[in-house]
Amino acid sequence: MKIGCAVWNLTKSHYKAPYDEQIDVIGKLGFDGIELIVFDDNDLDNYWTGSKIKEVRKRLQDNGLELSELACFDNAVHDLASRDPKKKRHALDNFRRCSAIAAEIGTRNINFVSQWAHEITGPIPYPPHAYYLDPKNIPAFDPKNTLIISDDFNWDEIWKNYVDSIKNCCKIAKEFNLRLAIEGHTHVIVPNTDSMLRLIDWVQEDNLGVNLDTGWHFVQREYIPMSVKKLGKHIFNVHTRDGDGILTYGLPPGSGIINWDEVIKELKRIKYDGYLSLEMTRYQDPERYLKIAMRYLKETLQRFE
Repeated sequence: MKIGCAVWNLTKSHYKAPYDEQIDVIGKLGFDGIELIVFDDNDLDNYWTGSKIKEVRKRLQDNGLELSELACFDNAVHDLASRDPKKKRHALDNFRRCSAIAAEIGTRNINFVSQWAHEITGPIPYPPHAYYLDPKNIPAFDPKNTLIISDDFNWDEIWKNYVDSIKNCCKIAKEFNLRLAIEGHTHVIVPNTDSMLRLIDWVQEDNLGVNLDTGWHFVQREYIPMSVKKLGKHIFNVHTRDGDGILTYGLPPGSGIINWDEVIKELKRIKYDGYLSLEMTRYQDPERYLKIAMRYLKETLQRFE
């Protein structure tokens, strides 16, 4: 296993380009790989140009970094869950453009977080974060955690439409020799380990797998070593972060209550040879905690060599 770092751990504007300085910092910190991201349509049109892709590829080489995976932020592919054919086609076109970027830079994996059904909304713009409501950040506080589910919510139709979208994404990814790693968050169509296995069974494409985000699975009260056992060969990438089991789920590995010895043992048991990619966003001093987390993961891996 290798240790990587998501570029958005260090971006000044959350997830958004440019990434040049951040690539250099991650290289100097001694990581094996880096995860880059396509934020939205504007990124596709104006940032990820042919010349920029070549520049980024060279910068990665100069820093001794491998691209562990390219992530497509929800802004770019949100309408994969849409039942409007025109909107869905645009999302698929964006995914194709992202796949071309991933292939040109050079990686095995392309990733996105499973979309939430368009028929639900929450008290905050990003429904997956509605597992905890901070009264200071919403217009009017309601002590009950409530998602608004529209009358036209039809789960069978939503599921079948989404399966079709993912099947099409897998076919596109396969054209570029890529694997698609789906990531689960709360309240999305494919949020957790068992729903991921169900999606894999329905889609029936050998390049569909999972980006196991330890923080988001832990939010949903999963025991991460068991998640690894269940997902097995379908794990294509791992986002590593810890949680306190109460509120915070973006801690450096080793700073929370996830049993990392057992996680690493299970990953080794299934012969996982990919990345443990650190994802701990919006820290005041990210370099300090990235160093702490990388050292902890290295020491844990060494104990099980």
